[in-house]
Amino acid sequence: MKICETCGAGFSNYIKIDSKLRNLKNRKNCLNCSPFGLHNTKVLSSKPDKRKSRKSGLKVISWRQRVKLRAIDYKGGKCQICGYSRCHQALDFHHLDPKQKEFSLSGISRSWDSIKSEIDKCILVCANCHREIHAGMVTAKAGLEPATLPLTEERSTT
Repeated sequence: MKICETCGAGFSNYIKIDSKLRNLKNRKNCLNCSPFGLHNTKVLSSKPDKRKSRKSGLKVISWRQRVKLRAIDYKGGKCQICGYSRCHQALDFHHLDPKQKEFSLSGISRSWDSIKSEIDKCILVCANCHREIHAGMVTAKAGLEPATLPLTEERSTT
């Protein structure tokens, strides 16, 4: 037997409601203080929900993918170090001078003009070359063709 937190009366763990045996073990209040079926319910307003719908979230994802493809085409469509171009998802934009970086190109939706001005400060590299740039294995310089960039011993092809 449980004790109601509101009125202090005892109530059983099980009761038959609408010809069904209901479990009341998790209840804190008796049926007089909190009638069955009235808890965790709220009146729904006729106003639409202000939260963004899943559909609008998908539109943002689609917009960002289109902008990335446009940006990749704008920068030549391939890694400026090794020439990789098979998967656009494996291509990154590397800022040549981090001090001139106004914003990151990922995660925020902006106009094409502002994205284009930020892309002009970057080089297009594949994920492997991007990691090697940050590890100090490859030097990234603007305007160099893939064949003229220095290769380390691990990357050289013989």
